[in-house]
Amino acid sequence: VRETEEETLLVICSFSDKKVNFKTPEEFIHQKFCLLLSNDEASSENLGKEMTLKPYEALIYYAKS
Repeated sequence: VRETEEETLLVICSFSDKKVNFKTPEEFIHQKFCLLLSNDEASSENLGKEMTLKPYEALIYYAKS
């Protein structure tokens, strides 16, 4: 997580060769995040409460305060 008073970046990475379950921390659930960058075309545009990351998937989500 990288934050300023106006913006937040949430970086989620899987360093596994298997699928990985990710649960979004509660403090980020109610912010409106959009996908900024991903190494997979099929990545979700919106940050979910729970997600399954593919092997070596990397996501960067952005929210403006």
